[in-house]
Amino acid sequence: VPGGATPLTLTLAGAAITAFLGALISIAHLMDQESFEQLRVWLVGSLAGGRLDVLKVTAPIIIASLMLALALSRKVTVLAMGDDVARGLGVQTGWLKVQVLICVVMLTASTVALAGPLGFVGLVIPHAVRLFVGSDYRWIVPYSALVGASYLLGVDIIARIALRPQEIATGILTAMVGAPLFIHLVRKKAN
Repeated sequence: VPGGATPLTLTLAGAAITAFLGALISIAHLMDQESFEQLRVWLVGSLAGGRLDVLKVTAPIIIASLMLALALSRKVTVLAMGDDVARGLGVQTGWLKVQVLICVVMLTASTVALAGPLGFVGLVIPHAVRLFVGSDYRWIVPYSALVGASYLLGVDIIARIALRPQEIATGILTAMVGAPLFIHLVRKKAN
């Protein structure tokens, strides 16, 4: 990409890769009906039916990754000013980006293993939090964790009671609320 990667191009690349890999997974599961039925429930994401054995494995990873995110947050704030400024202030930008990538991948993989893909929570919540706490990642990271958990709990409660006695998958509501909010935030930042 001329001029380097931007948040928008990275987001679009991530969406394209997700769509492609999702199609491959769907093809594999369509060949096995029983597997497809299990996948259908999991694909939309839900907090219902969480398994304790998965939580036991992912909890230490989530805690360690959150601690790493908090430890890196000051340097990420400096990095947000640009690579040249960060290097001028003594930040090893390449190594920091690797650490942040590892942290993000571990948090994402662990949370998806627990609840499935709950779309737009990780994209919208930090941007919304930034509107209230500013651009210092020492505040964005912990508040995003708290606001994201509260938001997800609220959406899950609504998903369970909105169409009683039936239940809407939490992932459907997070996408329905998150997609328009994300588009609004992107358009607002572009202007």
